Amino acid sequence: MESTIDSAKKPPTQVYRKGWSDWAGSLDLRRSVTGWCMFLGISLISWKCKKQSRMSKSSMEAENQAMSTASSEVVWLRHLLSELGVAIISPTMLHADNTSEIPKEISNLIELELLSLAVNSFSDSLPMEIFKISWLRIIDLIDNNLSGSLPPNMCSILPNIEVLYLANLTNLVLINPHSISNCSKLKILELANNKLTDLIPNSLGYLTHLQFLNLGENNFTSDSSLSFLTSLTNCRNLTVLYLPFNHLNGMLPASMGNLSTFLRKFYANNYKIIGRIPNEVGNLSSLLDLDISGNNFVGLNPTSIGNLRNLQRFNLRNNKLTGFISDHICILQHLGDIYFGQNQLSASLPNCLGNIASLREIHLGSNKLSSIIPPSLGNLHDLVVLELSSNKI
Repeated sequence: MESTIDSAKKPPTQVYRKGWSDWAGSLDLRRSVTGWCMFLGISLISWKCKKQSRMSKSSMEAENQAMSTASSEVVWLRHLLSELGVAIISPTMLHADNTSEIPKEISNLIELELLSLAVNSFSDSLPMEIFKISWLRIIDLIDNNLSGSLPPNMCSILPNIEVLYLANLTNLVLINPHSISNCSKLKILELANNKLTDLIPNSLGYLTHLQFLNLGENNFTSDSSLSFLTSLTNCRNLTVLYLPFNHLNGMLPASMGNLSTFLRKFYANNYKIIGRIPNEVGNLSSLLDLDISGNNFVGLNPTSIGNLRNLQRFNLRNNKLTGFISDHICILQHLGDIYFGQNQLSASLPNCLGNIASLREIHLGSNKLSSIIPPSLGNLHDLVVLELSSNKI
């Protein structure tokens, strides 16, 4: 039987299921065996280990039978508990280890709110049956071998969807990227590492409840003004914005300074963004992590950087920045890591760097820095990396 590690952490108002099956485990009849355990909180309330009613031609078919039978048990059990006055406030989680396709019978779970099948080996096309369960709030299919496309009317048939984890799939296709903007309740959208090639739509700004957006490691494109960033200023609850490793050419708009005041992480690295870093970036006062490395930024660091008082990690590596490192960076008393290497920064290191007691890593290699290493760096007792190679110090 599959272990029940972490089951003690489950609240008493949550039902969840752990299931398994073998293939042709019965040596006499060559039938497969279905097994499951149903838990209410940490209490085992229902279980089964029985030969299936007919012989399966493959392990995939055996898994489908097991999932279908267990799904019917889940529906019956929730109704029974409801009649007994037991309030089930959380969606029923189905834990399974599969190496086959997602069964079509999953659409029978008409009250399912959370479906997590992440980190398995599901193959074949993304099943349209998933998108027939109108109560679904959360879909997590990360790290599978699924291909296919999202239905263009997904948001109308899943009106309650709040979370979509669809990263690291084999060949996901967005037939109409604009259509996903109709999911008005969406809070988390994870589409990373799918080789998507569409234009990032400005209609993402309609997702006013959006908190987390990851479009990284695709082949997305945008217009030269990166106007989709302007549209995202309507997402007033946005806290994490990941956009690395795409094909976005253009300049950061000044309007990025109007992004959510709750924004904690902004990654726009390894693009071909040109021009200067807009001074308005200093308006993002809640930022903890800013990574715009691997672009073609020029000129000086804006002095408004000093307004990012909560910043902990600052990565400008591999750009074309020139001039000196402003003393304004020393205002950032929570700064832990600085990555300014592979630029064209010159002059001397600011002596006040030694006043940022939280610094653990300083990466300034491959620049044109001169003068001496400031003695004040000796005050940084937590410093573990000091990288100043290939300069003129």
